[in-house]
Amino acid sequence: ASFLRAVAPPTNAPFLRPDDCATPEAAEFCRMIHAVVAAPTCPALAGIDHANLRWALGHALSRRLGPTMMCPVVDLLNHSGVPNAHYTVAERVHALGGGGGVGNPAAVGNDSDAETYITVADVLDNAMAGVADDDLTEPHVHVQTIAHVTKGEAITVSYAGGPHASEELFRVQWGFVPADDAAKTRVKDLDRLVSIVAW
Repeated sequence: ASFLRAVAPPTNAPFLRPDDCATPEAAEFCRMIHAVVAAPTCPALAGIDHANLRWALGHALSRRLGPTMMCPVVDLLNHSGVPNAHYTVAERVHALGGGGGVGNPAAVGNDSDAETYITVADVLDNAMAGVADDDLTEPHVHVQTIAHVTKGEAITVSYAGGPHASEELFRVQWGFVPADDAAKTRVKDLDRLVSIVAW
């Protein structure tokens, strides 16, 4: 509990006013998050105080990897426009329409009837990271350095896809705009963020 009190409060979408957003897509995303906080449709969230729910959504949004995963330690890596590491994340994907899905299935099956797989690229990531042969088709998260890191130096990653990630994407998802990036607005990044979070 003392750790949670020491964590800086988020300043991303749940704490932004839609009128403060530079693009209509970011404003709509903030309105969606505010609607979830004001009137949660999920029964498990119904009894949570609005301030606590807003705080939790802010942290979940800023610390998630992909649309549905939080990974201890990886969420503590800081952003840099010139990162010294990168990470890969593999999740089991449910095949659409009983087979095929997106990508190339490398593994099928779990304890449910739905077909699931991880992609061939994820299997290759596992192999290159030294995962045992028996676990190659299981989802893993890998953090790998891409530059020399000296003792005591922070390990950094790029939070968004490339040097042209939108300032507004950083503001609504992570609550800051990096000073070291030449960020340009890319509406498709915001559209993707809205589509991921739109429940």
